Parts: sequence; C-alpha cells; structure tokens
Amino acid sequence: MNRFFGYSSTPGADEPSAPQGLPASWYRSLEMYELERRAIFSKKWLLVTHRHRFSKAGDYVRFTEAGFSFFLCMDRQGNVNAFHNVCRHRAYPVVNEDSGTASIIACKYHGWSYSLNGKLAKAPRFDTVESFDKAKNDLYPIHTHIDALGFIWVNLEAAKVPSADWTDDFGGVDLQPRLAQFQMAGYTFDHAWSMVGDYNWKTLADNYNECYHCPTAHPGVVSVSDLSKYYVDTQAGHIQHFSTDKSEDAGLKIASTFYYPNASLTLSPHFFYIMRCVPASVTTCSMEYEVYRHKNATDEEFHKIDSLFKQVLKEDKDLCNAVQKNLNAGVFVNGKLHPFNEKV
Repeated sequence: MNRFFGYSSTPGADEPSAPQGLPASWYRSLEMYELERRAIFSKKWLLVTHRHRFSKAGDYVRFTEAGFSFFLCMDRQGNVNAFHNVCRHRAYPVVNEDSGTASIIACKYHGWSYSLNGKLAKAPRFDTVESFDKAKNDLYPIHTHIDALGFIWVNLEAAKVPSADWTDDFGGVDLQPRLAQFQMAGYTFDHAWSMVGDYNWKTLADNYNECYHCPTAHPGVVSVSDLSKYYVDTQAGHIQHFSTDKSEDAGLKIASTFYYPNASLTLSPHFFYIMRCVPASVTTCSMEYEVYRHKNATDEEFHKIDSLFKQVLKEDKDLCNAVQKNLNAGVFVNGKLHPFNEKV
C-alpha cells in the first residue's frame, strides 16, 4: 500500500532500493482509521459487484464499506441505482436482507416506502402536514459507474458530482488486453461467501499484492503455477498480477487485478471472483467474496479452481491474523520490502 499512501523511497542509481513498509501504528490507530473512512472510503470509487446480479426490476443487493451501509437496486427502466440504506424519516435501514427482489422499498419502522428509483412513494399521515415536502425526502443517492466489463462501482461522496471521476484512477482498467479473452456474457453469479478477519484492512491488501510468501505459505499455488515468472505491474489506481500456469490443464490461466483501496478481481476461463476487504474497525474486517461460474465449465473444473482459491484465501486469513497480533503489540515498527517481489 506504500505507493497509494505516498510512502515510498526512490531507488538509487546502481541498484534498486528496499523501501520501508508503512508504520505499524497505521494498522492499529483509531485516528488513522477514521481518516481513512473520510478521505478514502467516502471519496474513492469502490468496486462492489457485477451487472449479472441484477436481471429484473426490484433485484437488490446490500453492501457495507467501512461502516457505510448501502444497497444497489434495479429499477423498472433497467437502471442499477445505489442508495444509502437509511430511511429519510428516522434513519432505520430500509433493506434488511443481503439480497432479494422487491416491488417497493419499504421501511419496517414507520411504514415509509420508496419506489425502486429511490423516490419517496408514501409517508403515512404526512399528507396532512403542510410543511412536509415529499420531493425533498427521497433516499440518499450514491454515485455509480458500470464499466465496459459490467462491473459496478460506487462513490459515496455526498457532493452532487464526485471530486474524482472514475477515469481519474481507473480509466482503461476494464480494457486491459489480457482481459479480452474472457467473454463476460458467459458467466453467471453462483454464490457469495465471507470470512471475518482480526486484522486491519491494509494488512490483507499488503498480503494480496505480493506472492513473495506463496512458496512458503501456499503449497496449492506452487503445484499449479510457475512462481519464478510471477510479477505485478503497478498502475495509477490498480495493480495487475501476472503468473504462468505449469500446465495447460491446470485450470488457472488467471488474470488478477487489485483495485485500490480494497477490492480485487480474479478472472479465469472457468470462473471469476470479486474480493472486497471491508473494514469493520481498526483491527477487524470482513472479506466478502462473489463467485461467478462460466456456462461451459464442468462441475469438476469449477469446483477444482473454486476449492483451490478458497484454500488459499483461508491461508491468507491465518497469515494476516498472526501478523496483526504483532502489529498490535508495539514491538515491530516497519520492515524492509523487496523492491521487485513486494511492490505493494
């Protein structure tokens, strides 16, 4: 995460420099966490899901980002809109399930209801309140962007126009040449799953964006990938991962991309998954995964790669849990990073 936080060193003329990692205090500081909520998670464009999750009017999916609860919903015109999960009356959440289909968005507290486009439809007994303006009590909208591959992004900034355009950080990320081989129309949503981690969200981001630890910690990856050819390419707002399979039938042939601050996409011929590392507190987070299956993948092919990645992700959780304990203890300050293998 060094580069995204402006915390890096400049290589010397003769040899690459080994930069310092971020200070350990940044992974346990409440002040830093609150700053990140305001300056990052409420300002940056965040990858959350794919268009495949919405097939008919009323389909909705609920999400959380650093304490902000919101949901996406398809309206009757086929648009996918995002709203804060807050009733305009008394702040009760209007969506209480992770996903589903609804003909109207109804608050279960006082009965206020909203159309699928977020417009207030009914506020019981307020029709006799002279000063009440129905048009000023719609759901709080959230900026959305659907990229060329169908992935849906949100920006939680309250301003009418967000200070950062999606293209500022992610322009062209959906047009990477290596992604052209994947026909997105062939995938369908299969399932979602999650894990809770006792670590700061940056601990997992640091771990995800290097495979220096893979030979030691991920024997399953070693068996199917040539890690000597693994490398990452850092871009404006994302990091592209490159690897080579050991055999044609390994089932991987993956293209992975990390999107700052907290999401990643891993595409393969048989499936793809979105990972979101959602901060819950300074030292806890929830890893949220959406898994999509290709229509041509056999059960064996799909379950093979799905099981492999689930094992790797659980191993990463154990690694990060152990690291965070020492970050919390106050002995470790920061360490030297490998200039090529740890370009985080």
